[in-house]
Amino acid sequence: MTAQAPARTGGPRELSPWPAILLATLAGAIARAAPVVQAGFPVNDGGLFASMVDDILRTGQAIPAWTSYNGLNGPFAYPPLAFVVTAGLESLVPLGTVEWLRWVPLLSAIATVPAFALLAMVLAPSRVHAAIATFVFALVPRSFEWLVMGGGLTRAPGVLLAILSIYLGIRFLKTGGRAWLGAGIGLGVTVLTHPQAGLFAAISLSLATLAYARSRPAWARMIAAAAVGLLVALPWLVLVTMRYGFDPFLSAGGVSANPVQSAFYFLTANLTDEPWWKLAAGLGVLGFIYLLFRRRYFLPVWVAVLVFADPRGAATYVTAPLSLLAAIGLLDVVVARFVGAGGDLLSAPGWPSPLLRGRSVRAVIGGALVFGMLSALLAPYVLDPMSSLDGDARSAITWSRDSLPSTARVVIVTGRFWYEDATSEWFPYLAGRVSVATVQGHEWLGSSDWQRQLDLSAALGGRADDTVAALDEWARQFNVAYDYVYVPKGRLGSVLSEEDCCSAMRVTLRESADYEIVYDGVGATIARRSGS
Repeated sequence: MTAQAPARTGGPRELSPWPAILLATLAGAIARAAPVVQAGFPVNDGGLFASMVDDILRTGQAIPAWTSYNGLNGPFAYPPLAFVVTAGLESLVPLGTVEWLRWVPLLSAIATVPAFALLAMVLAPSRVHAAIATFVFALVPRSFEWLVMGGGLTRAPGVLLAILSIYLGIRFLKTGGRAWLGAGIGLGVTVLTHPQAGLFAAISLSLATLAYARSRPAWARMIAAAAVGLLVALPWLVLVTMRYGFDPFLSAGGVSANPVQSAFYFLTANLTDEPWWKLAAGLGVLGFIYLLFRRRYFLPVWVAVLVFADPRGAATYVTAPLSLLAAIGLLDVVVARFVGAGGDLLSAPGWPSPLLRGRSVRAVIGGALVFGMLSALLAPYVLDPMSSLDGDARSAITWSRDSLPSTARVVIVTGRFWYEDATSEWFPYLAGRVSVATVQGHEWLGSSDWQRQLDLSAALGGRADDTVAALDEWARQFNVAYDYVYVPKGRLGSVLSEEDCCSAMRVTLRESADYEIVYDGVGATIARRSGS
């Protein structure tokens, strides 16, 4: 695998990237903070993680044996570091667990921008490429969409730690020193924070070693870094194995997406979640093709391996190499051809600083950045996963907590995919009642349990716009016992989603002799099943 040209750090013709990087960090902070501040509640998911933090606070154990979420009594086998830190923060500053699920993900997601800038400085062909790549990373919705959510409690610190680990590893491979040790420690801490982020860091460091290790000592140090990472994570791995065996790891490892689907998303430039024109994704594809023709394979191979190795999380993690590819696509393909420059631009002295003096070039780059900022700010309004529970929804759930029997089993009908169904994930935590179709938490209970819950949830979602007779049929098909039906009111997704959920279900619940309406106020309609 041919290595990328190293970044040049000196020379009178090079521009300083730091003002641009600081501006990119500010832009990224605004884009990341906007949906969190506006919502007033964790964006999208997080109920499972809030419960796990509370389990630590309640038991006083750093890693409790079981989690209480949704009555599953499942193994507390998830990497624990983010939960332990958040519980510690709540003990010191009692804002409430839900509030910490807003601010810990947000602050970690903001910190990924300067962390990525460090990585870009050691990987990009020039400092200007690094600055442009940092802007792309700061503004591409997929780089922060799943980090600022409540579930970003583990995802955002995981991505941050992974990027820093990769940076330290590549810096060692290019300049030597002791950064390999920091890379190893960072790798281990990443594994203790988020499983997919740990995989991202491990894959990236392995590919970097193949691309940049030029001596036996370099190989030896990187192998030692991997050993250090294993030693850091080993106490937790041993504890989980002693408590539950290997089943939780095998179960969670089987939770994935289709690699063919991920490849399709990449080939159709769909990895970035840009709401309109896929500008960054298109530039990334141009950079990908350009580097292949130049026989500079590291960044293209990095993208391809991430897409196929971790289909479920690839879109988030691939934003790092894709941002670098987008910078190359913009500067070395679009701008270079626009101004008629020729030659091997990746190795031309001072490139592309001299061309930035041209008004037309600055207009092209400035226009791209303005479009990126607008895309980042408006994306939360049109992306369904960026929605959250509003005040009315939380009022209805609070009524359920105060009024339904503690043993109540509830069917929540929303028609949403499980990973963007805020009502179904937060209800067990906020109401303290069992939601029979909620998927979260089942990934650690075995692959068969996980698949059944996925099928059960998908089948229920398919009946959301149908009548109560379809709900009864679903319950018989999956042998589901329940006492109450909860149908939320109002818009559950972005401004492009339906204004109200499940109107036919709500009307037929009111008309059915088999159900009694017990709540029909703000936020939801709740019906009790006869005999419950």
